[in-house]
Amino acid sequence: MGLCKCPRKKVTNLFCFEHRVNVCEHCLVENHHDCVVQSYLQWLTDCDFDTNCPLCEKPLAEAETIRLQCLHLLHWSCLDQWAQRFPATTAPAGYCCPFCREALFPATNQTSPMIDELRAKLQQANWARAGLARKKYAGASELDMQPLLAKSNDGDADSEQNKYKRRPAREWLRGIWNAKYGSSSRKQFAGCKLVLIAVFFFMLMLVTVIVVLTSAGTGADNDPLLDPMNNPNIRVAIDGMSNSVQ
Repeated sequence: MGLCKCPRKKVTNLFCFEHRVNVCEHCLVENHHDCVVQSYLQWLTDCDFDTNCPLCEKPLAEAETIRLQCLHLLHWSCLDQWAQRFPATTAPAGYCCPFCREALFPATNQTSPMIDELRAKLQQANWARAGLARKKYAGASELDMQPLLAKSNDGDADSEQNKYKRRPAREWLRGIWNAKYGSSSRKQFAGCKLVLIAVFFFMLMLVTVIVVLTSAGTGADNDPLLDPMNNPNIRVAIDGMSNSVQ
């Protein structure tokens, strides 16, 4: 770690091998565009560096350069020719640095002066458009949801006039039905079938209970245990005598 000597005075881990100074990303883009820059720890490990393009072995100063997010510096034309050899169906993850195998395309949430310059450079190549357009996938779900969200029922619209208006019971039941079974014809048919089956079983149970209770009441009329004449504690008067209960 070191302190950049620019007016920003930012603490940075980047080190310019050619000028032997710590540089921040702003200085890297503005003043050390064609310099060999790596981490300060790598400088301490091995201070040797090569000012030639790793792909064509020619000096970097002879042509336009591009710095990848892994800090490797290449000729832009060499990288373009190297990437054009890949098949057109290559996924964005298949494009990696030719040396350290780190991802060539930065993540969508990465923001820094070096990353912004890298994106601006990659946008010039046709093969890099797929990798830079990955952020469109994030909005695909929102686009798919728009038709569902756009479908609205006129009777269920909450306008300023009927926002606090009391709704009739049929609209309330229709809202519950739509929330449960949806609004498609197939789902409505399946929902009607389930309701009819439930009503059928309810009526069947109701008829069964009524039959059982009716049978129990009919049998009780002929039950000798319920006949008061068979109860020895009950005496019935004969010839006008009153009943007596002991």
